[in-house]
Amino acid sequence: MQAAAWRWGLNDGDRVVVYDDNEGVPAARAWWLRRHGVDVRVLDGGLRAWVRAGFRLQRSDAAPRRGQISLTDAAGADVASIDDAATAPQRGVLIDARAPQHYRSTVPGSRCC
Repeated sequence: MQAAAWRWGLNDGDRVVVYDDNEGVPAARAWWLRRHGVDVRVLDGGLRAWVRAGFRLQRSDAAPRRGQISLTDAAGADVASIDDAATAPQRGVLIDARAPQHYRSTVPGSRCC
């Protein structure tokens, strides 16, 4: 993962803003970088909001300069294990965050958002 972060051009202290054009679902997958000490934000409204606000788009395949970030070890307290998910319906709430059209095959006891 360290090598990938370098390829993306990340440096220590950078704030990373991720976006997509699918209501933030794919962009939210970058949230795991927070577990490694990266300040990650998801752009509210995604690419569509950016365009609606009148901001410019760039069209290129320019590769960023290699970054020098040093990722920290991942903390585990904020991650659920398989056993945690299996008992969540008895102790709290288990939410399936997939789009409703994908909520056909699900973990027992989970709720669709």
